[in-house]
Amino acid sequence: VEKRIQLSPRSVMKSYKTIYHDTEFAKLVTAIGANFSGFFIYVLASPVFLGKHLGLNPQQYSYLFIPTVTGMVIGSYLAKRAAGHYPSHQVLKLAYLWMCLMALANLVICYTQPVSMIANILPIALFNVGMAMCMPILSIAALDRHPRIRGTAASGQAFMQMLLSTVSAGIVVPFVWFSPLGLAWAMVVYIAIGLFMASKTQLWKSKII
Repeated sequence: VEKRIQLSPRSVMKSYKTIYHDTEFAKLVTAIGANFSGFFIYVLASPVFLGKHLGLNPQQYSYLFIPTVTGMVIGSYLAKRAAGHYPSHQVLKLAYLWMCLMALANLVICYTQPVSMIANILPIALFNVGMAMCMPILSIAALDRHPRIRGTAASGQAFMQMLLSTVSAGIVVPFVWFSPLGLAWAMVVYIAIGLFMASKTQLWKSKII
């Protein structure tokens, strides 16, 4: 009973003020949002990416969504297997290394290869393996920053992810969906933001977690 937080506008505003003044929390949730946006731009741009660039009809959109969801499932499974066996900061760094390699591979493919369904979709699906591997690590680290107001912290995390998704939908994607190369560059920029934010956290620098 004594751990309950009084439900009132004042207490709610105080809780949000607490989490958004926490720079460590802000870096963690921004990293989560940026990582997700590196993939989500392809979802937002799917009518153009799949329909115009890859020549697929709406009944063939599963050619993107099944592999990318499978990548997330595999990444989540690997994160579960790694939990308790390897330090979180090592898994996090491995996941970012993997995502960076896939983002760069995607960029190279767009520069050097003709547009094709397999070549342009496979790196996105493989990118999601790393994204799903590091997401629970970053999420738990963010929530653990404020154990007494985890609900508020969770909503703050969701808000940041929605904010970046909204920015992607309204500003970024319309400027980059002119070609697969534009989308590949957007993925690189987003993962660079995610890596920068994550590398500045205590979690990244930890030797014991």
